[in-house]
Amino acid sequence: MLLSSIQLIFLVLFIRQIAIVLISWWTGTQSDVPFQSTKKSVLKKLVKYLNFSPDQKIYDLGSGSGRV
Repeated sequence: MLLSSIQLIFLVLFIRQIAIVLISWWTGTQSDVPFQSTKKSVLKKLVKYLNFSPDQKIYDLGSGSGRV
């Protein structure tokens, strides 16, 4: 059974989207930049010097482990 022209267009667009996602994922995994998390001693100094209070919120905008 042949696909209608609308179905064919959607199929081509779907395959194109899958290709874009796979290519983006592949290029993202090929980075030469190593992951290095912040040392716990540095985090302790950060909290100490910035005087955070319990009612404050801290947003870690990095791409690390999220342990701040």
